[in-house]
Amino acid sequence: MSNQVTERPGQKRQPTRRAAPQRTARKSAPQRTARKSTPQRTARKSTPQRTVRNRPKQATRRSRKKPTRRRVALGKIFGRTFVRRLVTSVAVAVFIGLVLMAFLRVRNISVVGNSMYSREEIQEASGISEGSALLLVNKTTAASRIRAQLPYIDEVRVGIGLPDTVKIEVVELETTFAVAADDGSFWLINSGGRLIERITGKDAGDYLKIEGVRIESGETGDQAKAVEEPEAPAPEKEENEEEEETEEEEAEERPPEASAAERLDAALQIVRQLAEEDDIRSITSVDVSSIYDLQIWYGTRFQVKLGGTSELSYKLEYMVAALAQLDSYQSGVLDLTFQEAKKATFIPWSS
Repeated sequence: MSNQVTERPGQKRQPTRRAAPQRTARKSAPQRTARKSTPQRTARKSTPQRTVRNRPKQATRRSRKKPTRRRVALGKIFGRTFVRRLVTSVAVAVFIGLVLMAFLRVRNISVVGNSMYSREEIQEASGISEGSALLLVNKTTAASRIRAQLPYIDEVRVGIGLPDTVKIEVVELETTFAVAADDGSFWLINSGGRLIERITGKDAGDYLKIEGVRIESGETGDQAKAVEEPEAPAPEKEENEEEEETEEEEAEERPPEASAAERLDAALQIVRQLAEEDDIRSITSVDVSSIYDLQIWYGTRFQVKLGGTSELSYKLEYMVAALAQLDSYQSGVLDLTFQEAKKATFIPWSS
């Protein structure tokens, strides 16, 4: 049998539908193959650390360059006008100074307060001469020269008076004191301990004498330096043991003796205060042989015992007041050691 279909007459032929072609499934994309993992890099072998030698600090330090300072002109900081005015002012001042030095000359030198030295001696010692520039006079140097060359001048003041005067005021020593030197001579010193003049032992009797200390023989104007006395030889021991024990106990109770410098300072303190009190003319000697038994002698009339250096200023004031109350016929010992309630004791000498 044939598969043909017979068409009827008058029947339209219907078109036959073709079967739509079946869509074929898309080919699945080929899966990407995972990349092969790259082999991990092996860590480098650690290099052995270098041993650092201990080098000295100076070798390891690197020299640092000092920062360079920029120089800035004054004109940029203050302005050119200011700098010009400053330079002009300085130039004018220098010019005026030169003019004054040229015209201001020393024409008059006055000296006041001198009695032992003449005006010419003081002027020559100062080094100031007439005609020298007034503004160039060195007052300090002139005063030092006068005191060094003229020992009896204690104080000096040098002043300048315009337009042409130099004024020199001096204060001369009124009182000096004699003290023995280590070479057998005597020196006159002032209350400050300055060497004034070398004298003989015979002339030393005309001055207040400081006893119990000696000084080094030096040059005029030097400061007095006390000399330590050689120690006296120890006495021979006696056989009696009781007396030896007594002497040892007394030596233990006795305070240590002061040095020669301390004794000289005590003597200068005494004469300095008495000179201020104006009660020194009748004093013949000050004995500082022992710093714990200071004594003052008014000739053969009074002996004053001061004891130690404690309250020395008060004791000297007390002494001046006590002696002023005594009559002219009285003489004796004035005890100011203040062993009993700070009271002075006067013990008259038996006639």
